Amino acid sequence: MPKENVANALPVKVEDKLELSSAATSPQNEWKPAGMEFSDMLQASLNERSLNEKVDMLADQGHSIEEIAKKLGCGRTEIELLLKFRMNR
Repeated sequence: MPKENVANALPVKVEDKLELSSAATSPQNEWKPAGMEFSDMLQASLNERSLNEKVDMLADQGHSIEEIAKKLGCGRTEIELLLKFRMNR
């Protein structure tokens, strides 16, 4: 670093430094996702229901738009639109 930049450099604190564990840097773990193999992630995504399917299922069970929105963490308007599209299918 040139001398003029050294004077302007910010001090580095111990808590600012990033340490990597040996497991994170080993070549055998380089392409593996944390906790799951790709095939496991693919299967989980195939088993997961789409938002449309969840809304349809809850509506068929008699839940109100507000209840469905709350359960799925969506907005009321989004649920209303999905149910309107459902009627047009």
